[in-house]
Parts: sequence; C-alpha cells; structure tokens
Amino acid sequence: MSINKNKTFRVLKDVVLVAALILVATLYFNEKNLRAEQETLIEGSLAELQVWKNKDGENVAKIQVLETSNAKTFLALESQNEAIQQLQRLVKENRKLFKDSNGTAGVITSETDINAGGVTEVTEDVDNDPIYSATIEDKWYKINSRATKDSTTISLKTYHNLSIVVGSESQGFFKKKKTFATAKDANPYSNITDMRIYNVTQKQKNFIVGPYVGYGLTKVGNTINTGFQVGIGVTYKLIEF
Repeated sequence: MSINKNKTFRVLKDVVLVAALILVATLYFNEKNLRAEQETLIEGSLAELQVWKNKDGENVAKIQVLETSNAKTFLALESQNEAIQQLQRLVKENRKLFKDSNGTAGVITSETDINAGGVTEVTEDVDNDPIYSATIEDKWYKINSRATKDSTTISLKTYHNLSIVVGSESQGFFKKKKTFATAKDANPYSNITDMRIYNVTQKQKNFIVGPYVGYGLTKVGNTINTGFQVGIGVTYKLIEF
C-alpha cells in the first residue's frame, strides 16, 4: 500500500514540477517575444520610405509594416511622425475591428504635379468683353480654365489607379521575416510622399501540447528500454518552416 502511495506521490511531484517548468518557460518566452515585438515596432516606426519609378513609369513606394499582436501596443507607441499619429487615430477610431487578432490599416499621402499647356480659345460675353478658355487633358487628368476681366475659374480632375500589396520577406536563414507594404500609383503625375501601414499579427504560440508517435528511450526503474512510443507531450517550437 505504501509503495503505491510513494509512486502516486512521485508522479504528482513530477507533474507539478513539469507544470512549474512550463509556466516559468511560458512567462519567460512571452516576455522575450514582447520585447522582440516592441523592438520590431520601433524599427518599423523609424523606417524610411523607398520610392522609385518602375519600367512602365509608374510611381512605386515601399516601407516596413508596423506590426503588433494587439492594437494596444501600437497605440502606446510614442512617435513624432505625423503619418504614424494619423494612423494611430485611424486604428483607435476603428479599434473594435482589431479585436480578433487580425486587421490592417493604412495611411498614404501623395501629391500630383502637372505641368501642361494648351490652346487658348477667345470668345466674347454679352458686353463684348473677351473670355479666355482652355481645355487640357489626357488619360490621367482634365483641366478646364475660364478667365474674364473680373475672374478666373479652373476645374481639375485627376484619375488614379492605386494598388497596395502587403507581404513578408525573408531576412536570411534563421532570421525572422519582416513584413513590407508596396504601393503603386499608375498615374505618372502622382508621387507617394509618405505611407504607413499597421497590421495585427496572431500571437506566436511556442508551446505545443498534443499526441506524438516516435522512437525513444524509456526508463523503468534502473532499466532503460528502447522502442516506439505513443503518448501526449509538450513541445517548444524553435523554428517554423
């Protein structure tokens, strides 16, 4: 009877010890992941916008995405960048959409620079005063101007075809991937001057509990046996492919 009690006690002690080790390891790695997340967030907030024209003359911009596992961490970020502050206000206004560990928000600032000329048409009003008008247009804009001795009016329309892609890029073997956003405006007169994208990521789960099948060693008393094993185990995920 006492032998069974001793076995039960040893089993309970082992279970408590394993549970305590898992708890300590979980707290440690959660803190480690939080620090790594904050460092990546700061790195993203300091990232510079890359801009260029592709082979088709389209304006392209690229920047590292700001990522956290919850919106609260992003909203607590202190930044003097106006676009990031605007993005934080946008996320805060739509906070309920970021509660399920997913969601993306973005702020893009652009300017349109058009230098064009056209033929002036001269007509007269009822008082025989001249009216100067012109229409200048192509695929991406249309300008109408009308000038009299008293006033000048101008109407401008611009047309844009804007696309954005968010994806992760490898930083090298054993290095964590980084997420970047690339925006493109097909309008050749438009230039993206700033862009900030925020993305909520799912929390990384390092510990996995589940059934396993394998070949290993088992110690029974002073005897070590080898063979196939089936059971339930706890695994810590080091690398994800």
